[in-house]
This record gives sequence, structure tokens and C-alpha cells, in this order.
Amino acid sequence: AIDRARLAGAERQAAERATFFARAAQVLAEADDLAGTLARLGDLAVGTLGELCLVDVVGEDGQITRMVAKHREPRMQPKVDRLRTTFAPEPSGGHPAVLAITEGRATWSRSMSEDFLRATTVNDAHFDLVRSLGFRSYLTVPLDSSRRVVGSVTCVSTSREFRRDDMAFAQELARHVAAVVDNARRYESAFRPSQILQSSLLPSRLPAMRGVAARTRDTTANRRAQGRGYIHDVL
Repeated sequence: AIDRARLAGAERQAAERATFFARAAQVLAEADDLAGTLARLGDLAVGTLGELCLVDVVGEDGQITRMVAKHREPRMQPKVDRLRTTFAPEPSGGHPAVLAITEGRATWSRSMSEDFLRATTVNDAHFDLVRSLGFRSYLTVPLDSSRRVVGSVTCVSTSREFRRDDMAFAQELARHVAAVVDNARRYESAFRPSQILQSSLLPSRLPAMRGVAARTRDTTANRRAQGRGYIHDVL
């Protein structure tokens, strides 16, 4: 009976993860903006692996931006939002996300002791926050793109201990996230010159007309093609 229960649990987990990657592929196919796509992947992750998902991205200047902080339970989301807005990892800190970015090294632990939480938080407020969230086990994997490490994904469990096979799932998740970040940066680099050129074609100011107020707005008419539309409102 115990063996059958374990087998049923393993089959259920395999089915959940297969569903996750099918949905992740759909998210990637529909990818539009970086922040929105990462947020959707984070939503998928907390439905499958742990209760929290954190995605940190390193910029060209070396600064780390926490792009995603998601909790499975909506009532806990306000607390987790603080992990994004107030307590993102410092590049010089000892947070596992920083080690993943600087050393390209994945780490995980079945438990998170008080000493570990003290070492990976920046002050008492940060420590009290993660304690109140019930951090129990974690795993962190680097976002390894075709060129370099562009960030990290951290999953935290408050209900169980992660196992080694969870790391394989997290690494596959990180592969999807890294592709999103890398593609967004390639996209931006490819189209930045055309944006500058098109913007330079706009007049610096409109001709003055008595009794008429005019405003202009430069906006992207087609995001994928980066065609730009020029709208003139005259009042």
C-alpha cells in the first residue's frame, strides 16, 4: 500500500510538471514584454514547485533587479512584494541568488536554519519578514544564457523539504526564464538604432498657431515590427 501510494504521488507529480512545461511553452510563444512574461512563468512555478518564486536579473551595469516575487497564496502576496521592492539581493551580499549570478552555481538545502536566514538577510526587518513567511527549504539556479549568466531563479518551500530531483525541474524552469531574458535583450539591442533614427525624424517642435494648442505623441504602432506611428492632436 505504501509503495502504491508513493507511485501514485510520483505519477501525479510527473503529470503536474509535464503540464507546467506545456504551459510554459505557451507563455514563451505568446511572449510580449519581459516583465509580464516573467510574471506569468512565476505564477506557473508556484503552482508546481514550492510556495514562492523569485526571479532576479542582472543588468549591464552589474546591478540586480528583482523582476518577480510570487507567492502561491494571494493573502501572502503583500509580504512577498516587499522581497521585490525593499529587499532585493545586493551584488556584494551572500544571498544564494548572488552566488548563482556571480559564480554560475546552483545551490539548494533541505532546511533553512536561523543562522542561514540571518546570513542571507540584510537587517532585522528582512529577517523578521522571511521568518513570518515560514521559509523552510530553498533552491537557487542561475539563468545561464548563450552568452553569460543573466540572473537567477529561487524557489522557496514553506510546506516540505526540497529533494535533489526538484533541482532538475528548477534548472529546466531556469532554462525557459533565461531564454526570455536573453531574447528580450537581443530584441532591444537589434531595434534600438532604428528607434533612435525614427525618433530623430520627428520635428523638435510644432509651428506656433494663434488660438491652436497642439501636442504630439510618438508611440509604437506595431511592437513586433517596431513600426512607429506619429499622432498629432490639435485642440
